[in-house]
Amino acid sequence: MVNENISDLAAFCAIIELGSFRAAAKQLRVTPSALSHRIKNLEDSLQVRLLNRTTRSVAPTDAGRALYDRVSPAMREMSGALQSLDDYRSGPTGTLRLNVPANAARVVLAPAIAGFCRDNPNVRLEIIENDGFVDIVAGGFDAGIRFEETLAPGMTAIRLGPSIRPMVIASPDYLKRHGTPMNPNDLVNHNCINLLFPGGKIAPWDFTDGENHFVLANNGNLTVSSTQMMLDAVRNGIGIGQKLQGIADDAIERGEIVPILEDWMPDYGQFWIYYPKRTYLPSALRTFINSVRAFHGQTGT
Repeated sequence: MVNENISDLAAFCAIIELGSFRAAAKQLRVTPSALSHRIKNLEDSLQVRLLNRTTRSVAPTDAGRALYDRVSPAMREMSGALQSLDDYRSGPTGTLRLNVPANAARVVLAPAIAGFCRDNPNVRLEIIENDGFVDIVAGGFDAGIRFEETLAPGMTAIRLGPSIRPMVIASPDYLKRHGTPMNPNDLVNHNCINLLFPGGKIAPWDFTDGENHFVLANNGNLTVSSTQMMLDAVRNGIGIGQKLQGIADDAIERGEIVPILEDWMPDYGQFWIYYPKRTYLPSALRTFINSVRAFHGQTGT
């Protein structure tokens, strides 16, 4: 009975976290009807209704939410403890799902993951790019990457990758036609391209004079929602853009764009990889973190 309850509780937690029977059944590799039967058995054994179900949605009852809040940390601990045994078998295995902003994917991960994939063939690495703020637990992710000031509360976080600065960039043709701004205040006379975050906020243009950090509003007739579109617009001479250091390196080397106002760029610090607090860190995630940090020459925390 205890083993059956543990299995059913794991299924119950999966439904809450993924938001549907179908998604949970897929993760657990059972049919939706079999999963529904397991939840009914759990409710019958506990003599309380745990989930409110309709044809389109599923949500926990008050009792279900209370149960989930109590048992989900223990379920994650047990899962982590079992996964930690991977090191004593054939090495890290399973699927590792990461939610990262496009900038981090390009600057931190893209140059570093070849070695990890080569050395860990039994790990399926899924990198999902998303510039918004995502609940990694509800989204079924093992970890996320963000700047320190945007980390979700209550998470374990470790520095990952090099220190990052923004860059203001323009094409040689644009600068030939409109002149080169010598300080941030000159941007008022230029067509500055806006980057729109998923939540609807326009990315700020950050500067420093060496002592003070300040943000300037810009004038521009183009707003885009992806860093790649921003780079394409700058390359095509539409206006001036701002991107993170490392994103435009290839275009700079080819002479398609040039950095400007370099002495006014602040230090953003490093990206951080974060994940729910737990006693046992899954072997695949631990190995991934160590591999990427080693590539970037990082030690400590």
